[in-house]
Amino acid sequence: MELTKKQIQRVNKYLDVKGVKFIDFRVEIFDHIVSQIEQRLETKNTDFETVFYQVTDQWNKQLNSSSSFIFGLTYSAPKVVMNKAKKIFKPFFFLILILSILPGVLLHFYELNISSEVADKTSRTINIIAILLSSIWLFTTIKTSRDKIKTVYSFIIKTKSVMIIYVPLMVLTSSIKNGLTITLFLVFASMVVLNVVFYKKHLKEKEKYKLLVG
Repeated sequence: MELTKKQIQRVNKYLDVKGVKFIDFRVEIFDHIVSQIEQRLETKNTDFETVFYQVTDQWNKQLNSSSSFIFGLTYSAPKVVMNKAKKIFKPFFFLILILSILPGVLLHFYELNISSEVADKTSRTINIIAILLSSIWLFTTIKTSRDKIKTVYSFIIKTKSVMIIYVPLMVLTSSIKNGLTITLFLVFASMVVLNVVFYKKHLKEKEKYKLLVG
């Protein structure tokens, strides 16, 4: 039994209330809910309201708001979206964790025997590269934040917006012999690369959605 426009609006409103605004999930979840309601209406002698609440009750656990320390507890999303975001980001999270520890460990055991002049030039170069990278980071972050179409990739980019503070920290601690400077640079550089990768994936999902809705 095909749903009416008014009934379809009820489904959309339910997804709005649950905060399912990420198009790479919304279309799929919408189709599942509508299909389940239509199948139950065909096989059971009952009304739309009863079936609607039966189906949405099953989805509530998956769509309830959730958060994760990986993205910061201040950011929340439906549980199914958060699980997908964690699955995407978790491998990179451990890579960044290694990069944040490795320089300090290496410098603890191996002292860099370079002149102060070379160290200063290298530190200035790192800071210049960091500033250039920050412009790329700002572009991808601002573009996705202003985009009305949201995806799980734009959500990940948003949760990492605080990374920009790494640039002034690098300038303040500027020294190639300083493990903190190297750590900050490696972490920030890797996050900028990830931002670009996720930004491209966001655009890809956006194009798929536009083709789907015509």
